[in-house]
Amino acid sequence: MTTENLQELKSLVRLLEDPDEAVFQLVSAEILQRGTLMLPLLEEGLTEADPVMQDRILQLSGKIQFSATCHQLEKWVAVGSDNLLLGALIVAKYQYPNLKEETIIRRLGHITQDIYLRIKDQMTPIEKIMIINRVLYDEYEFFGNKRDYQTPPNFFLNTVIDTGKGNHLSLGILYILVAQSLGIPVVGIDLENYFFLAYQEDERLLFFINPFSRGNTLTHNELVFFLKLAEVEVAPGGIRPATFPEILRRLVMSLMEAYRKLGKEEKADDMQTLLKILLST
Repeated sequence: MTTENLQELKSLVRLLEDPDEAVFQLVSAEILQRGTLMLPLLEEGLTEADPVMQDRILQLSGKIQFSATCHQLEKWVAVGSDNLLLGALIVAKYQYPNLKEETIIRRLGHITQDIYLRIKDQMTPIEKIMIINRVLYDEYEFFGNKRDYQTPPNFFLNTVIDTGKGNHLSLGILYILVAQSLGIPVVGIDLENYFFLAYQEDERLLFFINPFSRGNTLTHNELVFFLKLAEVEVAPGGIRPATFPEILRRLVMSLMEAYRKLGKEEKADDMQTLLKILLST
């Protein structure tokens, strides 16, 4: 970017001070057209702005960030949506636009490395899962957050990694990402009000894993019994692996419900928009 272009963009931000609503609408359109290029300048202008200008800057920043989230999600869908980590990070950056993806990837790498050093080829599937559980739940101390189970932060991958606590879905996504990096075939099982995991081998689900309960394992009959006690209806297709788009749809739908419960209708509407993008898969 040339010095002249930079000064032009800074001038646009300064024009947000103009009290004339017509001027604000014109300037807003110009800023929105330039997209994420404007975010650092808007953030810079926020520090010295009066309350009216601050409100305008935050409003425009939010629109630019949400537009970027939609674009990234559309691209994720278009390229095949086979990268669960990228999908989860796109959703997380909706709430945390300054999220450093490389930090999350590095921390996941550390967890994976700690597990990799202990797993041997001759181990049985259940032995491998026990190693993952020991590292995740005993050493890194991840746990199911029963108190604030349905609040939005519990659904985002970065907050789970930062705080060590999450719900069925976020801990399940974390577990899948770690297992996937190790070449261990763990898949998600999307059920009403619950999200379980399964160890899949040759299209067979050998056993099931509860990521919310320290990775406890269940047989097929034990899972069916649990679901019966919990009065959970199983879809006509039965207990089957969820695709990555299905997992992300569940994540976005859960966030939509969580925001609505908090009365944050604008954010809930944003999630509905993201859900429409995901339903195109």
